[in-house]
Amino acid sequence: MRMSFFKRKFDALLVILFVAGLVCGTVRAQDWQGTLAQHDYDTTVVVSVNPKLQPFRFHIIATASYDTTGFSRSDEMATEDYAFVVMNESGTDTIQILGSGTMAGLVPWTFDDVFHAEDINIDGYKDFRCLVMSGATTNPQYDYFLYDTATGTFVEDFDLEDLVSPSPDSARKEIDTFDSGGLDNWTSSSYRLVDGKPQLVDFMTCESLVEKNLFNPKFDEKDSSNYNEYEYWKVENGDTVEVRRAVMTDEQFDSLSSY
Repeated sequence: MRMSFFKRKFDALLVILFVAGLVCGTVRAQDWQGTLAQHDYDTTVVVSVNPKLQPFRFHIIATASYDTTGFSRSDEMATEDYAFVVMNESGTDTIQILGSGTMAGLVPWTFDDVFHAEDINIDGYKDFRCLVMSGATTNPQYDYFLYDTATGTFVEDFDLEDLVSPSPDSARKEIDTFDSGGLDNWTSSSYRLVDGKPQLVDFMTCESLVEKNLFNPKFDEKDSSNYNEYEYWKVENGDTVEVRRAVMTDEQFDSLSSY
């Protein structure tokens, strides 16, 4: 197993934790208007899909409502109705209107959390995704709208919607995902698109030894509380094959540079 893979997955973890910190921070006034009880959103953003094409102007409209039953004020549950009006760069012509129901989760959000313009399917043209579900800090899920070169419009893609915390890597032609089950329990996976559908390439899991052995009476929690078990698996010829398993501390994992 390549340690560079281990290191890349650890770097992804740091990014996720950093973003989580932003999500839990103060909502930016220029992004959201309204009070904690009602966050309405109405703005425009210009996106260059490809240098050979004229940019698009997105008019993004969202209205949120909050249910505080059973939640503290900082953990309000929200549902968000949204729509995307896709126009030419000057905003004089409407090309299409897109919407995908509601998004739900724990707040607050910022615009950068909700709307992402990037080349998701790695075909040289920017697409966009919109937040539809999130926990308090991690595991966001999205609706995906891919740019269709044949029609010059954006088309919703349902094959990608199960990807959590996606990060396209154009050099490797793969999409990395990160699914957190807690600070020391997570799964980092890589997918390659085959005929437009994501196929698993490899994945790494991290599990706290304390949690793994929670009901083992012979387990010494004091001596093992700082250790995690890491597993790296690859998909070869349709079979999932374990490549490497290792037990180490966070510090040891952080120090790895090659494997």
